[in-house]
Amino acid sequence: MNLKYFNFKTSKGFTLVELLISLGILSVISIISSQILVTLVSSSVDIQKKNEIELQYSFISQKLVKIISDGTNAVVSDNGNVLNISQGSNRTCFAIDTSGILKMQIININTPSCPVANHPSYTNKDLIDSNDIKIVKIPNKNYFTLVNNSNPQQIEISFKIEGTSSNPKSQDLERTITLRKTFKSL
Repeated sequence: MNLKYFNFKTSKGFTLVELLISLGILSVISIISSQILVTLVSSSVDIQKKNEIELQYSFISQKLVKIISDGTNAVVSDNGNVLNISQGSNRTCFAIDTSGILKMQIININTPSCPVANHPSYTNKDLIDSNDIKIVKIPNKNYFTLVNNSNPQQIEISFKIEGTSSNPKSQDLERTITLRKTFKSL
């Protein structure tokens, strides 16, 4: 083959420079798209963690409001760590132990009082169904406080529902709940 008669302009195919340029452009596009994908996955995980905290917050809040408002008498003990709600022939005890787990126990009304917060008889299955959630004390507040001289009787609950290291989101729960069955007419 004689190179003198070979016309490079009409030959079909890509030159090495064209291939390198197209490879560079594809590399830039793939890097940008992978960063977008990583950001989307990360934000999806963050939203899922936030939703879990909000779901637990809603569940705990509704459960506490239901049980407390149906009570006939309330007693707070153990420096605000234990709440004792009398309901008919039973007593519901709420306690927050040193590891930040909100525990609940239903005992007979004849039992003198609720156990202290770290007593092993408490269960937490009815209130928190996740090992990724814990209860944290809000500074300068008790978990449970009996509002003095209130008619009907009222309980202030104050704590932070917080995720563990795998779910660091949190939400404050501060409410005053009225025991409806303690209302006395003046």
